[in-house]
Amino acid sequence: MDIDDLQQKLRQSEALTAYLRSTIDEKDERLARAEHQLQELRNKQISEINNLSYNFEQQIMVLKGEVTAFQIEISTKSEEVATLLIFRRENEILKQQISTLRDEQITLRKSHKISIQQTRDEVTQIRAGLAAEFQLQLENTIENNVDKELRKLPDKARCALAEKEVLRLQLRSQDEELWKNLEFGMKAEKRIKELELDAEINREEVMQLGKRNMILKKKNLELERKIIDQDKALKDNDDELVLLRQWKVQYLEWKSQINQQESEAVGVRKQLQYAMLGLKRVCARYKLDMGQFYRDPLEDVKLKEKLPSIIAQKGRFIVPDI
Repeated sequence: MDIDDLQQKLRQSEALTAYLRSTIDEKDERLARAEHQLQELRNKQISEINNLSYNFEQQIMVLKGEVTAFQIEISTKSEEVATLLIFRRENEILKQQISTLRDEQITLRKSHKISIQQTRDEVTQIRAGLAAEFQLQLENTIENNVDKELRKLPDKARCALAEKEVLRLQLRSQDEELWKNLEFGMKAEKRIKELELDAEINREEVMQLGKRNMILKKKNLELERKIIDQDKALKDNDDELVLLRQWKVQYLEWKSQINQQESEAVGVRKQLQYAMLGLKRVCARYKLDMGQFYRDPLEDVKLKEKLPSIIAQKGRFIVPDI
């Protein structure tokens, strides 16, 4: 290998070294700025978190006192709540009684309608039976008693007499049927009056129960208003707890930002490690001493003053100024 080749390789190695030096300088500057910003942000957030934690503790103490007062007040209202429960149970019992009376009234009406319908069916059956029996008796009478006399008369006279007899018997049966219907109507009217009287008595009882129910409802509404006022007071405390939760969420967001910046710093460190690994390979290939190009940043006094966070992380190297 002649001198020109060696000089060419030396120039190539110098060019590569200069490129790697500039790259490493840029990475170190970015890493230093990122760590400095991260440290400032961390200190700021730590102070804010301390202030928030102090405020949280103060507000929590105040809220604990208010909650204790509310618990005492709620315990004093327990008797009223128990009374309210008793009123509700009585109200439910009254509602059940009212529904039972209504069901009984509906059952009576249905039974009355059913009895009327049964009576009508019986009347219809009786009418049909009487008509059939009348027809049979009429035919037997005509055949047995007046057959001879009717046969002696002309046809028109026989028909007229037969129609007259039929009409007479029909009128008699209709009179009997009307009398039976009249008696049934009188009995039904009497039964309806009795049912109306029972319904009026039940209606008065229902009205009394309704008045008592209204009184219980008023007491229930008053107790519910008191409970709503207590719920509003507790809701105001809940708003303060929501604000504390929002502050906690903001604190978690800041913490996630810090973790993200730390992950970015880890990525920069990895890139720097890859660059150092490439430079080591180049120095090993050309048999160059890395001590000629690098120094340990832990020995740099200025760097210790500017970036104290780098001291804790050994294994990093920077390119010296030439």
